[in-house]
Amino acid sequence: MKPRFFNSLTAVVAAVVATAAFFPAGSEARANSDEGKHFVLRLLNEEEVPGIDDLPEMDGAFALVLYSEIDGLEVKALGKRRSVREMQPYDGEKYVFALASDGKRAKSEYVIRLSRNGYEEKDFDVSFREDSLQTFEIDYIDELPRFLGESADSFKEWVSSNLKYPEGALGRGAEGTVVINFAVGENGYLTDITVAKGVAPDLDAEAVRIISMSPKWTPALKDGNPVKLYFQFPVIFLLRDSKRPSQVL
Repeated sequence: MKPRFFNSLTAVVAAVVATAAFFPAGSEARANSDEGKHFVLRLLNEEEVPGIDDLPEMDGAFALVLYSEIDGLEVKALGKRRSVREMQPYDGEKYVFALASDGKRAKSEYVIRLSRNGYEEKDFDVSFREDSLQTFEIDYIDELPRFLGESADSFKEWVSSNLKYPEGALGRGAEGTVVINFAVGENGYLTDITVAKGVAPDLDAEAVRIISMSPKWTPALKDGNPVKLYFQFPVIFLLRDSKRPSQVL
């Protein structure tokens, strides 16, 4: 999603809402109908990844493992000369794929598309750095959270209208994108607010401050019940040329 800039601010501040990126915690029930569902996923860390035995040799490719109870997932890599090959049959717990790109391991950035009948398609980024294996947990929700009765996208407008560019950051010409993690809880209030990627202490603090002030949301729903859902929310601090110091120390 492209950033939106709000030119009424003296120091232009843009806020962008990312799509729900993490597993809705505490949700295990399964719906009888799969109409109108939304995929949600969470990247697992090393401590959370169950042991994966007997993975075939990768021949220089990357491995993608998707843990999910959703049967019948279709997975493909977007882009020319990129492919997804099933390495193991779905066992009711996980899908195991090999990702290839011209046979060159150096090309480690992928866009993966999930699809299934009755579900909204979802694209997500997979990045391989030092490891050749990435693991995700995938679930679904029936309704996404709503902010002040509107879609989650309206939250970016509320953030942009309430953010204040820190004076110290203005003085030294500090700019950048602060990435915030937060959850919309089952009661609609935001929790688990943390800085996933910081820029400078004052910019980070301002991003956390405004997210913490959020009014109550309408929580996500799964099988008619509210569930906790995590978001990543990039807040972009950008100075107009007229507000840049003549020399940044």
